[in-house]
Amino acid sequence: MKTKFTILMSLMFWNLIIAQYQFTLVDDINPESGNSFPKFPIETNGSLYFNATNNNQEKLYRTTNGTNAELVSDINGTSGYDPIPFAAINNKLLFFATTSAAGTELFVTDGTNSGTSILKDIYPGDTGILSNFIRDQFAVLNSELYFWTKGQDNKYFLWKTDGTTTGTLQITPDNDGFFYPSDVMIVYNNMIYFDARKNSFDNYNKLFRTDGTASGTVLFQDIPITINTESNPTDFIVYNNLLYYSAGNDNGAFGKELWRTNGTVDGTELVADIFPNNITNTSKSSSPAHFIIFNDELYFRAKGFSTEGNQSIGNELFKYNPNDGVVLVKEFYPGTLSGIATGKPFFIMDNILYVIARDGSTGVFEELWKSTDGTTSGVSKAITLSSLGVGSGGFSEVLQFDNGIVLNDKFYFVNVSSLWVTKGDNASTEKLTNPINIFDFSIPNLSDFRNSNIIFNNELYFAGSNNLGVELWKLTDNSLSTNEHNNSITQKLNIFPNPASNIVIIKMDDEIEIENVEIYNLLGKKVYTHKTSNQQNTEINISNLSKGMYLVKVKVNNFIISKKLVVH
Repeated sequence: MKTKFTILMSLMFWNLIIAQYQFTLVDDINPESGNSFPKFPIETNGSLYFNATNNNQEKLYRTTNGTNAELVSDINGTSGYDPIPFAAINNKLLFFATTSAAGTELFVTDGTNSGTSILKDIYPGDTGILSNFIRDQFAVLNSELYFWTKGQDNKYFLWKTDGTTTGTLQITPDNDGFFYPSDVMIVYNNMIYFDARKNSFDNYNKLFRTDGTASGTVLFQDIPITINTESNPTDFIVYNNLLYYSAGNDNGAFGKELWRTNGTVDGTELVADIFPNNITNTSKSSSPAHFIIFNDELYFRAKGFSTEGNQSIGNELFKYNPNDGVVLVKEFYPGTLSGIATGKPFFIMDNILYVIARDGSTGVFEELWKSTDGTTSGVSKAITLSSLGVGSGGFSEVLQFDNGIVLNDKFYFVNVSSLWVTKGDNASTEKLTNPINIFDFSIPNLSDFRNSNIIFNNELYFAGSNNLGVELWKLTDNSLSTNEHNNSITQKLNIFPNPASNIVIIKMDDEIEIENVEIYNLLGKKVYTHKTSNQQNTEINISNLSKGMYLVKVKVNNFIISKKLVVH
């Protein structure tokens, strides 16, 4: 049985060893059987919600202050209900849960027992939503959340909700379902774009869009670039007021390449045929993917071709801007092998683009690289595995850079059940936990960390274990206590007009210079980022943002200031 004394001793140990970083057990939710396995965390309306297990029953919990967790509701009597929080809308949390009376259905909560109920009995009876739903695919348009459910004959149907029962409506009728909708829905020009199939026997998805009505949910354009006239669109991103994506396949004239649209048929065009089509015995596709905007340029991973070596090159780092077109930034792994593997290869920290890539010097192991200015000479290794002892001294896993999280210009990641932190160089990289000693704190495994890590109240929350069970923990960086949310500096930030619909001005008083601006939607997703040239004010075009409430984070003099912005 776990004891508070042992937990206290463990915490004292860590506070002594790592004075700057404080590990705190949020709550011992499952004290008897050991593990609560917290997962699916979502923040809304000042609370952090998550799924946790107690006595082999999964229920919905929340924490507001990070010092304890409370059970939100028992909606299934004394039994568990396997809650899966998936989105927040209008200060309410939506989650799927399974009860004996309703089966698997959509529920809503305001954080109280009385305010937790079934939102919509989508499929009446005790079966509920058949088979499954798509947890990660949703979008918010005009304060309504769009999502998919799966019904009869393996068909998916599009729904929307404002968080109320009367405002939860099925958009596509029962006789007009979709097959294989992917994991991306994106808002562009006040509509939602997604890819799916109308026929289960189609080989690839097509590009659809919706305005929130059945008649307005239509095939946007099926780019006639494949034998089967299916465009296979993926990896959507809005850049320079246009919707960019990857489309096509090896059977077509171009292969899978970079496309864009302005929302009209005539305005839909191929941006670049990155991989030439006259190369025999190989794929025609560059398959651009993992788009990210950095310094007003579009970066991505793609397969290319070397005219000097007259051979294809593997997946490497490319960028695009309207002036220079598509440019190969860095071929990490010379030859036909890929320097950038699958997964999550990019993140931005402290106005630097970091890339998870390999150059062959460490075999299959990847290292962390950085790009400062978008040039080949501006790319360099940020962290080398050899300097961290990987591959020797018992290390047997590659550093899991692609499953990390950024907090206040520091990157936290997992390797061999340990939590690490870095500012982006070897000197600042250190291991914060050590699973060898029985009193030491550890990450139980990579999947637990991936399914549980989230930033809440400027602290890192995650599933961790000190050999007394897997519970919800938080990490506090004490060095930030004087740098965050300084009231005197916050008062010097002005955002106007607010509300706004097209252009907003962000201005600092007293000659304080702005370093970086980020905008987040109510779901906590970053929808805009911009690095300034250390100026007092900056102008931002928000015409592509949907109506609603946003959080603007402005970095000045190592302070991060947050203010709300209303888009109408």
